[in-house]
Amino acid sequence: MFCLAGLFIICSLNTRAQDTTLTRLRASNLAREHYEKGLTYHYQRQFEKAIVELEKTISLDPYDYLAYYFNGLSYEQLKEFEKALQNYILSLSIKPDFNEALFNRALVYYKTGKYSKAASDLEHLLRLPAGETQAIFFRGLKYGQNDANTGFNSIISMNDKNADIYNYLGLSYYQLNLYEQSSAYFTRAIEINPMDDNILTNAGLNYMANGKIDSARILFERSLSINPYNSVASLNLSLCKSDSSIQQINQLDELIEKNEDFPMAYAQRAYQYYLAGNYESAIDDYSSAIQLDPGNAEYFLERGMIYKKIEQIENAISDFKSALSLDINNYQIWYNMGNAFFQINNYDLSIEYYSEAIQINPQQPDIYYNRSVAYYLKKDIENACRDMNSAHNLGMQKAKTFLDKYCR
Repeated sequence: MFCLAGLFIICSLNTRAQDTTLTRLRASNLAREHYEKGLTYHYQRQFEKAIVELEKTISLDPYDYLAYYFNGLSYEQLKEFEKALQNYILSLSIKPDFNEALFNRALVYYKTGKYSKAASDLEHLLRLPAGETQAIFFRGLKYGQNDANTGFNSIISMNDKNADIYNYLGLSYYQLNLYEQSSAYFTRAIEINPMDDNILTNAGLNYMANGKIDSARILFERSLSINPYNSVASLNLSLCKSDSSIQQINQLDELIEKNEDFPMAYAQRAYQYYLAGNYESAIDDYSSAIQLDPGNAEYFLERGMIYKKIEQIENAISDFKSALSLDINNYQIWYNMGNAFFQINNYDLSIEYYSEAIQINPQQPDIYYNRSVAYYLKKDIENACRDMNSAHNLGMQKAKTFLDKYCR
């Protein structure tokens, strides 16, 4: 650009402004290029590559709420839940009414055992107006499904979306043992989508937990009328028809004979053997379940608990470590690991594991109680009394005896 001497300052400023605009335009175009590459990798299930491209997008355009959202989805698929959560939070900080990010943040809370937070997000989502896309880009897991069966890039109706929200609200309250609230949400989900066999099965499981066996049986039968291959419904329907552990074991024998590759049936039979006091058979069945589904942390946890009960502590600790490698956010694994080390008088390690459990779920009085006893046995009365007071405040009545005796 040609500038007269008297206008040099003005011309310089204009040139600089043009240069800045061009730089921003190039950055915007480059950000869009990385974003589109990231989405392509995401839908191809190449999540590590997707994250690389999406984070390049974010570095060029830190206000791209969709880049954070899809970055969160990619981390979620890699089971890096804390990073997924961070990205959903950042997406929502830019666009607070972004329904999809709020829904997936709720799913991460659910998957990491933060059921109250999941329920809070889902209830908030129901109060928001429909999102501008009127779709959820990625549907989370339903009870009894796995990632391999989850549809990607599926555009679903608002009715389906609301059914999923009510379904996860039901599951969250089910996990919190609030069965009546759970039932109300499952009922609403079924009203919206009466042909979803998974929602019917979830509602049936909730009725079983609440002792309403006849209602559970009806829902499992409805589920199977829609999808005869729903193995969770089939398994629990057989249990509804049995009153004793022996009867349930017989029913499960028949189910396993028909389908030898059904890990949940082995796990359920293992639990019935455990109730019957047949610990050897229970361990064998949990081992079969693990062989069929080695990525299921619950099977390692439950087998470890039996090993602990029969005082095979080394085996128990090994199983708990395997469970933690699969699900680091499950407070029950940390808690049971603490119990195992407590059982062999290793109070320092038991305290460490109890502390991790409390970090994940600070509302469980049993954990505070056990950590208090561990502190007491280490002669750390101050911390023992603090923890016992926490246990008492959370409703554990027997903590009062300890408090009256040692903490006054």
